[in-house]
Amino acid sequence: GISFAATGDNSHTMTTELLDDYEEGTYAYTITGSNSGNLGARSGYARGSYVKVGNLVHVQGRIRTNSTSGGSGNLLLGGLPFTTLSTSEHFSSLHVGYSQNWSSDNFAMALYTSNGSTTCFINHFRADDPRDGIGILITTSDLTNASNSNDIIFSGTYIAE
Repeated sequence: GISFAATGDNSHTMTTELLDDYEEGTYAYTITGSNSGNLGARSGYARGSYVKVGNLVHVQGRIRTNSTSGGSGNLLLGGLPFTTLSTSEHFSSLHVGYSQNWSSDNFAMALYTSNGSTTCFINHFRADDPRDGIGILITTSDLTNASNSNDIIFSGTYIAE
């Protein structure tokens, strides 16, 4: 590990001075409905990458579906590489930097983690006025059922257990 032992000025107290957990890798994710069913993901766009330093995890990835048969309920991205912190005061969001080929006015704007799990909910702006900033959960019925659809590129950071 890397030592961050304090020298000289003792006015700051650290609970740990050794960085002993660094990891990089890839992960496979799933796209499902909260009530039931898997949805098709385009081959090559079902993996993301991550960097973990201590309990801080940064993820990035891309979703792009070829079909959306089956499934019901809210759209979930599952398979985050580490379980999110389960305490109620730790929520995280993932930024959507690119979004295209979604059904009418349902373009994904953000993802947010569910505490103590490896899943995220996906939001879109309210269709009648996206300027109000109100996010609404995307459901499986909001998806476009066609090749190369429901495409987003995302990244974000969360705290793991």
